[in-house]
Amino acid sequence: MSRPDLSTYGGRLLDEGYAGQVIDLNTHSIFNYRNEGAVGIDFGLFVVRGAAADTCKLPGAADDEIVGISVRHSVGVADISGNVLYLQNAMVPALEIGRIRVVCENGCSPGDPVFVRYDGVGVKGAARSATVADETAAFSSAVWDSTTAAGGLGVIRILK
Repeated sequence: MSRPDLSTYGGRLLDEGYAGQVIDLNTHSIFNYRNEGAVGIDFGLFVVRGAAADTCKLPGAADDEIVGISVRHSVGVADISGNVLYLQNAMVPALEIGRIRVVCENGCSPGDPVFVRYDGVGVKGAARSATVADETAAFSSAVWDSTTAAGGLGVIRILK
């Protein structure tokens, strides 16, 4: 999870924002789901429909139904390591339509397709602009809306 660096001040702080940050007031839709997974969900990750009604979890298979991207919330519960996550049974606000900042694993350009990691060495639910066989699934309802270097914050537009 990205955190603000308060060791310096002045100038233009927070130029890029943070993972999971909804970036404008254009039309968007956010729906709350309960995290049914035992694993905490970080900000700015894709979440999929859980087994029970109105639940979500991190992706685990290519055919999981994506419901949105976890939205950064200013108040939350920290895990044992001090990271603020949506822990098991916590309510997870997920952006279904709109623009949001996320970390791009491999870099992207405007109009690039969005792929979601469900397996492999990366973070489950992470976003990419290129597929990795047997590790990612395409999310055709979204496109990259920014030019971003590998590991940097980019903007995804979910169209649904």
